Amino acid sequence: MDQNSLNRTMSIGDAYTNKMCKGYICNTVRISAHGVYNLTDNLQGNLLDNLPPLEFNKQRFYFYFRANVGECVMPRTSTIAVTNMGIPVSQSNRDFGISDFKPRPLIIVDITRDNYNIDIYTEFRNTPNISLGFNTDKDKERMYLGYSLYYIEGKNGRYGEYPEFDTGFQQFDTTRQQYTMKLLDREYGYNVMSKIWDIFKSSQANNIHIYVSSCLYVNPNELQYNTMYPEWFSKYNQSIKTEYVDELNRSDETHRQLETRLQGENTQLEDIKRKYRNIPIFISILNGEHPNFDDYIQNYFGENIDECPINEINEELDKYDGETDYEKVKNSIIDEFKKELENIENEQIFGVEIEIDDLSDKLSEALDKSKNFKDAIEICNQYNRNDIRQVDKQLQNINNDERIRDGGRKKTKKKKYKKKYNS
Repeated sequence: MDQNSLNRTMSIGDAYTNKMCKGYICNTVRISAHGVYNLTDNLQGNLLDNLPPLEFNKQRFYFYFRANVGECVMPRTSTIAVTNMGIPVSQSNRDFGISDFKPRPLIIVDITRDNYNIDIYTEFRNTPNISLGFNTDKDKERMYLGYSLYYIEGKNGRYGEYPEFDTGFQQFDTTRQQYTMKLLDREYGYNVMSKIWDIFKSSQANNIHIYVSSCLYVNPNELQYNTMYPEWFSKYNQSIKTEYVDELNRSDETHRQLETRLQGENTQLEDIKRKYRNIPIFISILNGEHPNFDDYIQNYFGENIDECPINEINEELDKYDGETDYEKVKNSIIDEFKKELENIENEQIFGVEIEIDDLSDKLSEALDKSKNFKDAIEICNQYNRNDIRQVDKQLQNINNDERIRDGGRKKTKKKKYKKKYNS
């Protein structure tokens, strides 16, 4: 198959009729989705290395992925939803980008044409299934999700044309805005493989290539099931771990930011409460009821500043510079203090306390995430240590076998003597 010659079809019906494929048979599917491994669902496939020749009554489906196992990937430029004044300016199928995908299929599936009799071929016999999530709300997702058919045009062909619709993709489930499907299931039903088989079972295509642009994330909460997939996890635990390390760093940074914000909110709350406690004292000073301050307003305007050390009151008095009616000044400032006191009681303290509770919940969540990532990283590290110990044990067994064969004695080289000849 020419890797640089795919054009998008205009309709899903093209797989049957080739009407819009301009005489070519559609044999390629592009999928854009959210992807995560499901470690509780074992595919239990045959080995890819034992893939047999394709039987005449079957179709073969090749699944290629952009991401490494355990890895998250950013959306391709051509699937990011960009608009200008509400008008799409980026088209989801303008560029297919097959070169972004891994060259070797991760999964191959053979299915008979007349019934859903399925054979799965994977790298290892025990491989976890994958779930793909879709959401047609491109404004919320900020990218296009779904699938589209392509056909091979020829060696000099170019990548896909503009999509027929502004979303650019078809949907496996048209009844829901947001939905998740298993990638594969041995039973026909609500899964991606069944939907693709429905599209192609009546077509002339024998080999169908499916390019899945999604993450291949492994949920750390499911990593406890890694023992179901010893070979798979032995090969990919480092790429899985790499994603966890990145997420742990992000989670720790979020944790630090939340702690800083929480500290700021607590400081603000203390300042508000301090002001709340002080306002009644300020009012008593202005009323001349405080034993340590007499005639505060007269002293301040009389430039006897040493007798007026309360900055909060002084800031208010500065607003009335030149005013000689001290009683009026006093009553105005007291009214403002009372309004502020009421505002603190009804809004400020309550609002900051809500923010503190919200930040505390987020901080607790971030700490839980960090702990999950640390535990998952330790599982990956522990697996590596087990691998090393297993290799050491195998080497030890080999050495023991050698000693047993030698009767427990160390091998010594026999001396070689040159034969003497008489001249």
